[in-house]
Amino acid sequence: MGLNIGIDYLAGSIPVVGDLFDACWKSNQMNVALLSKRATVSASEARKGQLSDWLFVALMIFVLAGLAIGSAALSIYLLLLIAGQFSNGT
Repeated sequence: MGLNIGIDYLAGSIPVVGDLFDACWKSNQMNVALLSKRATVSASEARKGQLSDWLFVALMIFVLAGLAIGSAALSIYLLLLIAGQFSNGT
């Protein structure tokens, strides 16, 4: 699920191409299908992988938070770069 969201986020951030990609790549629909598949397991199967499930969730949260922080840092850097160009030009 995290991979679907990450791919959607990265490809969707590209102007024009990202819009076309978003029209084809339906990450939310894929994630609903994954959740539906996971919800149909028996109780014994659900208990079997609890630690690995939590580790995977923690990894996905870490990766997605890194993407968010990285894109925010890049945005701030670019804004400062543009602001510096305007202040030097006048």
